[in-house]
Amino acid sequence: MSRQTLATQLALVLALALGACAGGPASSVPTPTVTVVPFSTPTGLGTEAPGQAAAPECNPNDVVDALGPLVPYDEFSLSQNTIEGVRNLNLWFVDPGLDPLASGGAIEENVSVARLHATRLAHLLNQGDGCVASVFQGITALAVDRDYNAWFTGQIVPGNLPQAADPTDGDLDAAAETFTAGYTRTSETLSASRPAAEPGSCLWPEVRESLLSHFGDGRQNLAFYISVDDDGVNVWGQWDGPADFDILQGNLLSLRAELGCLHPPLDTFWTVYVDGTGATQLVLAVAGDAVRASTDEEFIDQLEIIYPST
Repeated sequence: MSRQTLATQLALVLALALGACAGGPASSVPTPTVTVVPFSTPTGLGTEAPGQAAAPECNPNDVVDALGPLVPYDEFSLSQNTIEGVRNLNLWFVDPGLDPLASGGAIEENVSVARLHATRLAHLLNQGDGCVASVFQGITALAVDRDYNAWFTGQIVPGNLPQAADPTDGDLDAAAETFTAGYTRTSETLSASRPAAEPGSCLWPEVRESLLSHFGDGRQNLAFYISVDDDGVNVWGQWDGPADFDILQGNLLSLRAELGCLHPPLDTFWTVYVDGTGATQLVLAVAGDAVRASTDEEFIDQLEIIYPST
């Protein structure tokens, strides 16, 4: 698996954020340079610049909590963060309308469905709370099928969504075209050839519950989700904490114990470590082999800082 490829994908996310800030397409925004560096005790934790100030009555974490019940999918994750000064509402959802076995021309059809459903859902959230458009400069969406294969991920500016409560299909199609895509699937998934889970393996719903349990009930802005793309099986985790390396390290060591049994096996664990407002302090990546390593030292030694770049 190419670690630099995944780092480049994060660079695209940063470009998308900057593009949202400018209100234009990300293609007009230079892609930030992201350098993968070995992990060491970081300095300057908690230095992310705040994004656009939210209205006093629009607390971003409270908005996320209020929007959760509106999502019409059984499996989803909703969170928010600020990166490069741009605040995003981040949505991951399992879309039962996506066929994990699609091939040929059906692959492009699946991508179109994923993009349209992401647009429809973004519109629903934007309509569901008047704070969305004032708090978030972008809505990012990641649509996966029932086997967690990624089909589409992108970012849309809330102002590009239909303003009508009940938009026409044409309105939604037009809005879908304004999504800045980060990933679109172009090849068949490995669902048909993937071996069955071995005894002792854990499927994602079980692993996710175990990960969430480490933070207790009522924790705001907490997210764990999975996507399988061209670079393998990725698990993303986001949680808040103080600018204290020892606390972050303790979190990571606790979570790695839950990820080792995942089926299909993990290729990369991504961590977005934010403060209480959602401002990004660090983005880390670690290979699945390190997660499954026999010692904590091996795991820590292979952590890489993806953001901020140095």
